[in-house]
Amino acid sequence: MTPYTLNLLDLACTLHALSNGGVELNPLMACVPVQIVYKTVLLLPAFLFLRKHCRTGYWFVTALFAAVDLY
Repeated sequence: MTPYTLNLLDLACTLHALSNGGVELNPLMACVPVQIVYKTVLLLPAFLFLRKHCRTGYWFVTALFAAVDLY
């Protein structure tokens, strides 16, 4: 599942940056446990729904996460 994998890569990069003194600018994601639960548990059903019901949305989300990860 491509967008989920890209999402986990984004999480890993974020946690790495935070452990090296970075700051999370999104106030909703400032709490690390909340961020981990959100990105590992709560987004999976959304990705599965998009994959099954909305192919355009699925590819849009894939491109979005790819752009974020490349940034």
